[in-house]
Amino acid sequence: MDQNRLLLAQILTNHGPTTVTLKQADEDLKRIIRRAVQDKDETIIASDEGAVVILDELEWSNIKETLHLLSDKQSLAALLECHVSRDRGERPAGITPEEGFKDVSSFRGHYD
Repeated sequence: MDQNRLLLAQILTNHGPTTVTLKQADEDLKRIIRRAVQDKDETIIASDEGAVVILDELEWSNIKETLHLLSDKQSLAALLECHVSRDRGERPAGITPEEGFKDVSSFRGHYD
């Protein structure tokens, strides 16, 4: 089986990150990008210098936001408190979307 068919078979049957060589990525970059954007699947490109990951831009933004929230002690404490409450079977009091997102309202217009 040639390299492209092997790569395609790996992509179609694998549900986790696929690892390809730099040469394979060079030969099939369009398909790797399409897989990242449409299927939200990561591809690891390995080379002698190291490895990089190709993933959808929205997925990367979500990862960065999660890391930011987890690095903020107040956000992390609130998250852990919610998990403890949930484990006790408690349901938190609801808040409006405006209350929940008041700290990010200053970003309006930055991404338009």
